[in-house]
Amino acid sequence: MSQTDSFVERLKSTPITNLSVERSAFRRSLACKGFSNLVDVLELTDPEIDRMFNLDEACKIESLQCDFRNNPEAFAKKALEKAPRAHSLPDPQPTRKANASRPAAHSHRPERYR
Repeated sequence: MSQTDSFVERLKSTPITNLSVERSAFRRSLACKGFSNLVDVLELTDPEIDRMFNLDEACKIESLQCDFRNNPEAFAKKALEKAPRAHSLPDPQPTRKANASRPAAHSHRPERYR
């Protein structure tokens, strides 16, 4: 990244679906409504937000706007840090194997029939 290329400038050219803000369903809904980048969403007025979004989405957008106004560069930097995909997460702990000393669930049957 060059000195003149700020995080906010990169945020303007990065598709919403490639960011790590809110949940992916929310980002997809913004993209489906025709927004190509998050800065366009952050510049919406309250009446535009109320007209275009449901209450839950409007609250999320207003929260994002507040975070952006407080520190645009830090907000943009965090938004550009793409969260890891599910397949790249570490494997979960293996499940415990059944205790070999415990009798099987069908232990009422004689050994010769198992």
